[in-house]
Amino acid sequence: MKNVEKLLFGLVLFFGWAAHAQSVTFQDALAKAKDNNPSIRQLRLGHDSATWQKKKAFSTFMPKLSVNGEHRFGEKYMLMPVDFGGAHIEMPVESPYTDFNIRAAYTLFEGFGGMNNYKAASLQERASELELRRAEFQLEREVRSRFYQALGAQTLAMVAGQRVKNLEEHLDQAKRYVKYGYTTNYDALRIEVQLAEAKTEKLQADDNITLAKNRLAQIMGLESLPENLAGEFPSIDKIVIPADLQAEAQNRDDIQAKLLREESATRLAAASKAWWSPKLNVYADKTYYNFDDRDVAESSKYKDAYSVGVTLNWEIFDGGASWATQHQAANQEKIAAEATRAAMIQLPQEFDLWKRKYNYSVSVYKSKSVSITQAQEAVRQATAGKKAGTRTVNDLLDSELELDLNKAKLVQSQIDAIEALGNLELASGRALY
Repeated sequence: MKNVEKLLFGLVLFFGWAAHAQSVTFQDALAKAKDNNPSIRQLRLGHDSATWQKKKAFSTFMPKLSVNGEHRFGEKYMLMPVDFGGAHIEMPVESPYTDFNIRAAYTLFEGFGGMNNYKAASLQERASELELRRAEFQLEREVRSRFYQALGAQTLAMVAGQRVKNLEEHLDQAKRYVKYGYTTNYDALRIEVQLAEAKTEKLQADDNITLAKNRLAQIMGLESLPENLAGEFPSIDKIVIPADLQAEAQNRDDIQAKLLREESATRLAAASKAWWSPKLNVYADKTYYNFDDRDVAESSKYKDAYSVGVTLNWEIFDGGASWATQHQAANQEKIAAEATRAAMIQLPQEFDLWKRKYNYSVSVYKSKSVSITQAQEAVRQATAGKKAGTRTVNDLLDSELELDLNKAKLVQSQIDAIEALGNLELASGRALY
């Protein structure tokens, strides 16, 4: 097992050195993804917006202070008829040319709409925080999966390149043997067929590197990733899955966020019913004013007036807008409940699926680790037998092909296991590696 891991790690290192380019490790990729991933940025902004929405909702409990002023540059007064014992005259209805007003008001009662809105905003803020934390948790697993897919693609390309090189050497040797009569054209033709197929597989392996790196760059928030990747595959067989690992909703931040949003929708539905309730406010009002027309007023100096009181406002009918809003809020509450129910139904199935896939991938990894050791021994014996004349070149080609196939399957099993492990962590809500 250790020899197999050393072999694969050596292939990865050799591929990186051959590229002569700056390498990117998993930690580098993860750091860039956390800084540049558009979805994470959006969720951070969304959480900040939810925080401000909570502060906005709290403003219901704060007193309101307003200031306004007015100055008239010209005016034609309204006339009011006055009866002075049979004499009818018209007196101008005077108004200030300049006034300045300060008003303070506080809401005593408004049907508990403000309280419910504030509770809803608090729940939404907490939900957005959990959604951000879940997204960061998911991002790390997706970066890890895509990074090792790209790293595995590099390793598979190296294996494919080595196979092309081996077949080219065998073909040159076979042509020399044909020339001297040691073998037939059949052996050379068979090698040529395998070489043509190997070159095609090498082209596909190179394309897979580009595609895998593009997928990695996308989740990192980059347009491209020209650098090569460097690193070592995790020791899959050493990762221990806890025996008590279960699909529990309390460990899933996304499901907890849905529960909070469901509760928030319930609060908003309750707040929407406050429209029918009367609104009671207390206020204090202070006004400074002056009459700037000396023909009507005796003085142009500023005077003041004030009032303190209570206002009651009860909107009986607003055209049905509030009634419609109430029904919208009720439907949003039901939608949130259904979203939570869907997540709860999916939870155990998702957990079971990825647990099975992970166990299968680990089983394949262990099996191929043993197969590689056996295939290496078969290649050694075929090489020695060919030199001794007891084995043919076809025996050597078959053993080398079997070794290359097992190497490729081993790398693929590691890629599959890492992907399944990440999804199992997402399903359980727990970090396992």
